[in-house]
Amino acid sequence: FKSIEDLHLQRMLENAFQARVRNPILEQTGQIADFGAIKSCFGKLTGEVKKLINAAKKQFKTCKTGGGNSSGCTDQQENAFADGVINLATTLQGCISSKRKD
Repeated sequence: FKSIEDLHLQRMLENAFQARVRNPILEQTGQIADFGAIKSCFGKLTGEVKKLINAAKKQFKTCKTGGGNSSGCTDQQENAFADGVINLATTLQGCISSKRKD
């Protein structure tokens, strides 16, 4: 997220990721004794998050080029990014549930 130049966009993306992915996953994995059992669930996480960020940055840039302001353009990205991270979190949580050994 640090590579995002606009602070409005950066904060929105960080907050959406934290609320919809990071916090629920931390809660779900908090009592796991063997993290090796779920390691494979995280293999594609970085790449998938980068794709979502890049899509949001591209749309944000298009909005700004069209005359939008930083705050308004950030608001336009929120739902699409949130939908993407919700899908990612759902997949990740399903994988963790199927592989974890408490």
